[in-house]
Amino acid sequence: MKRIIPIAILSICFACLTEESADRGRGSTFVRYINGGFDDQAQAVEETPDKGFIVLASTQITDNNVFVQRSKIKLIKTDPYGNEVWKTLYPAFADVSVDTFFYKGRDIIVEKDGAGTVNGYTIIGDSINWKTGVSYLYLMQTDTEGNYDRSKSLAIPDLHGQSIAKDTNGDYLVLAARSDATNDMVLIKFNQTDLSLAWSRDHGGGESTYLTNMIVDGSNNIFWGGTVNRGGKTDMRLVSTPPDSETAYDPTIGLSDFNEETGGICFYPFGSRLAIVGTTDENGTKDILYKQVSQDGIATQFYSKIIGDDDTEEGNAICTTDDGGFLIIGTSGADEEKDYYLIKLNFLGEVMWSRIFGSKKADKGVSVMQSSDGSYVILGATTLGGLGSIMLMKTDANGNIK
Repeated sequence: MKRIIPIAILSICFACLTEESADRGRGSTFVRYINGGFDDQAQAVEETPDKGFIVLASTQITDNNVFVQRSKIKLIKTDPYGNEVWKTLYPAFADVSVDTFFYKGRDIIVEKDGAGTVNGYTIIGDSINWKTGVSYLYLMQTDTEGNYDRSKSLAIPDLHGQSIAKDTNGDYLVLAARSDATNDMVLIKFNQTDLSLAWSRDHGGGESTYLTNMIVDGSNNIFWGGTVNRGGKTDMRLVSTPPDSETAYDPTIGLSDFNEETGGICFYPFGSRLAIVGTTDENGTKDILYKQVSQDGIATQFYSKIIGDDDTEEGNAICTTDDGGFLIIGTSGADEEKDYYLIKLNFLGEVMWSRIFGSKKADKGVSVMQSSDGSYVILGATTLGGLGSIMLMKTDANGNIK
């Protein structure tokens, strides 16, 4: 039985089905559903300096130029209240020069100049040849309104761009998954000036893997999370590599008798630690698993906690908060009963509060962040009118929608 009463999602949100809000709300908290008439898959959200948000998605559309369903990269810029300011698609409907390829975006960086003004966006994802089905890593940059500027594609088949970050020199670090027979992780560095390839390094020893997000510290040490199959069970994976080094540390941090999967990682605010959220079946059903481990390549475990009840719970993403704690977004329930599950932890890893909310269909939390005003922003995925749709939510500092 649920410990938290679900928060109702108000019917006013359905006004966003056409991506044009009938009433441009200005509430301090909000829920926005975004759909443009095709299947949208939410990928990432970042705050912009004007306190609005940029949402990255992939969308499946029917393109009348080629009369096939194709995937396009979708960017949506909102104001601070979640109302749409502009949206763009790449490729545009009229662009016939790229008809051979589909495009998917998975992660985004907000580019800023020295004064903190946005001067564009950088997106990592895939370009997929729809005639052959072969995927290639694709790095794309846009102008301030999401229009195509320049791009880089690597001629390595079955390579999928997953996460992107910058080092202290401004160069791009890209984490990718190789889905061919090698099943490796690939770490890539691109020069910021011309997007030329600085280096590319395989990691993982050929083990099958699922990758989450990558983070970089102020000394250019790189960390990323994932899930690996070991001995017939799935384990949490934490990989780290020193700056510009071919050395990688890939310790096992799961329990060998159970299945554990990584949802996301973030830096611990005190000391050289990382916080990890994921999912475990240690108690016989899926529950959220939270861990604190060292950054030293050994991943010494300092703390571990299972969060859940008799229902099915999954941990999807995590971020630090200004008070030194953490915020987790996950799901509660199974199949069509899945709801968003928001959990606030203190710096010790103790649950301060939790909230469960959702729509009538299956919901999934994609990412979570704390905005500059101290509130919490959640990007989610759901189904409305039979179509995959984007959910953007902003709660107050207690996880409530007013």
